[in-house]
Amino acid sequence: MKFEELNIGEALGSILVRSFRKDGVYIQKGGVLTESDLYAIGAHQDTVAVVRLGERDESEDDAANRIGLSLLGEGAYIADVSKGRANLCASVDGLVKIDEELIRKLNGVNESVTVATMPVNAVIREGQVICSVKIITYGVSAILMESCLALLAEPAVGVEPFEPRTIGLIQTCVEGINKKMLDKTVKVLRERIEALGGELLHELRCEHRVDSLVEAISQIGEPDITLITGATAIADRNDVIPAAICEAGGEIEHFGMPVYPGNLLMLARLKGKPAVGVPGCARSRANNGFDWVLQRLFSRSGFDKQEIMNMGVGGLLIKQ
Repeated sequence: MKFEELNIGEALGSILVRSFRKDGVYIQKGGVLTESDLYAIGAHQDTVAVVRLGERDESEDDAANRIGLSLLGEGAYIADVSKGRANLCASVDGLVKIDEELIRKLNGVNESVTVATMPVNAVIREGQVICSVKIITYGVSAILMESCLALLAEPAVGVEPFEPRTIGLIQTCVEGINKKMLDKTVKVLRERIEALGGELLHELRCEHRVDSLVEAISQIGEPDITLITGATAIADRNDVIPAAICEAGGEIEHFGMPVYPGNLLMLARLKGKPAVGVPGCARSRANNGFDWVLQRLFSRSGFDKQEIMNMGVGGLLIKQ
């Protein structure tokens, strides 16, 4: 790749280094100069700044496209390639999956090749950009391309789609509890569920006692996920909600999470399916730890207590 200041008559097929704008004519930098381009420029100046690619160099668009294709995993596609940029977009609604270490290595190969992605496990909608590959220079040498592609034996960018889920909701109550708050909880949770492609099948209310909750669990059926909101927050593994789950034949997988708001969430299993002791913050529409857990339960990835314990970095969600 060679940068030069050439006479107009010698610049055909070269790449324009600086955009040209004069007398209503605009020719954008990075484009391959045509005869009509040079005629328009030549009306005002005798030379033009260009770059010419070597015999084995790849253009910025070709390089961005090849790297993008090598990164591409399930649930993603390349939407467009122009001006040295290839955008990888989601083909489904779901959670962003990125091989973070590979992206770091790729960005470390050479400053002329850059890759920016959405955060891992971010919610992405069909058509949105997950990853953008940008070639900083006007071309890439064959040696540099080989170094980049050698890292990309496996796809590194994709989307884990949300799967349809049915939900059962149980709310425990104490004397004097505000019915409007319970109704709002149903509305807010239904919005969350439907945004992920799920359906709230049943909502039951019972007294905040172990025996009453065990009875409600027996009546809720077998939804894909059972959500239980308590009249009071879960204090420990012997509290009403975990005790009732265990008495109903379930098991507690994990209590507490390093995400705030959402610290007092509980993950369990009932009838072999996920159940969640929902923290009080889930009554609000604001983003909280419950959202993170629900999103993962709607994706087809395995989800367990280890993943909850790994949520601490970035888990402080309060606005300051």
